[in-house]
Amino acid sequence: MSRPNVRVRSFAGAGVAAVLLGTLPFAFGQQVPPSAPVTVLNTNANAVPVRAPQPLPITGSVVVTGTSNVNVTNAVLPVAGNVNVTNAVLPINGSVTVSNPVLPISGSVNSFQAGNWSVGISGTPTVNLTATLANPLPVAVVGSSGNVPFIATVDAGGVGGEIDKLLLQVPVGKRMEIRQVSVQARLGSAGQNVWCRLATVFQQQATEHYLKTEGLGLFGLFEHKVISQEVLAFADPASNVRLFCSRNVDLGTITLYGSISGYLVAAP
Repeated sequence: MSRPNVRVRSFAGAGVAAVLLGTLPFAFGQQVPPSAPVTVLNTNANAVPVRAPQPLPITGSVVVTGTSNVNVTNAVLPVAGNVNVTNAVLPINGSVTVSNPVLPISGSVNSFQAGNWSVGISGTPTVNLTATLANPLPVAVVGSSGNVPFIATVDAGGVGGEIDKLLLQVPVGKRMEIRQVSVQARLGSAGQNVWCRLATVFQQQATEHYLKTEGLGLFGLFEHKVISQEVLAFADPASNVRLFCSRNVDLGTITLYGSISGYLVAAP
């Protein structure tokens, strides 16, 4: 009775082995992916390559720090949001179009232009210049460079109610700028008064410049007046400069003495 049992077990074991061996290829071909999380190690030594879609839209903030190089070779790179570049040098080749109305820039910006620069101001902006004693604004007086100073004496006298004195004639090719008139008048008797005017021709127009008179008082038998003030009068080249003085009382003599001074400027 024991022998048949042994044969049956041997046969049964062989049959199980055959069944297992027959099912192995089928089991390997039908593997099911694991359901647990998968962790991918991405290191500098063994980096995982990543392919981005083309084109690559960027929304939000982009921050570039350190000394890395950023190369943008796309013809058009639309960026919405803030872009902060803290790299010391940001080289840009090609054209850069900024449509944002305000582009805040802090720090130094190095610009290089191929060819001639074209700089213009659009519209009519208001420009304010501030000058203080600590930071004065230097200015140049037009027509003052190359001026030649001059002085002409006044020495005239006579009887009658008016003195007409030809002081000088302006040199040819020069324009005269009269800056100072200083004349004293000695009148014939007490109580007399006098008023004077400077006559010039400027741009072919005859002009008279009235001068202020101040009394000095009575010295001896004569009344003294002074005609002295700063002026700004012009005279054409080759024109005459005259001094007219009139008094209120035609009695005795009148004597004028003094000077006029200013600059001779090259005629335009």
